[in-house]
Amino acid sequence: MNRIVIVPVADISRLEAEDNYVRIWADRPYLHKDTLTRLSPRSIPPCSFAFTARTRSTRRVRELRPQLHGEYLVVLIDGSEITSGRSYRSQIQHAFGLG
Repeated sequence: MNRIVIVPVADISRLEAEDNYVRIWADRPYLHKDTLTRLSPRSIPPCSFAFTARTRSTRRVRELRPQLHGEYLVVLIDGSEITSGRSYRSQIQHAFGLG
């Protein structure tokens, strides 16, 4: 049976790219048939997310650990860890008020 599940943005802990799909992590994982690039600008408020290479993490960030070459290890409240890409350094710094 097909169905459409509405997941409030506030309930999303992270979004991950999986080929031409997006894995939405909330109360449980959901798979959405769209790309992360296409989904984010039209459906997700950019100020709610810290951008990493293939993941968008909500503001449920517990800590940031600076890594070599400008990356960050982003630790979420649920304990999951995501490594950012260097190209997202300024976006992460801006989102969290880092200079």
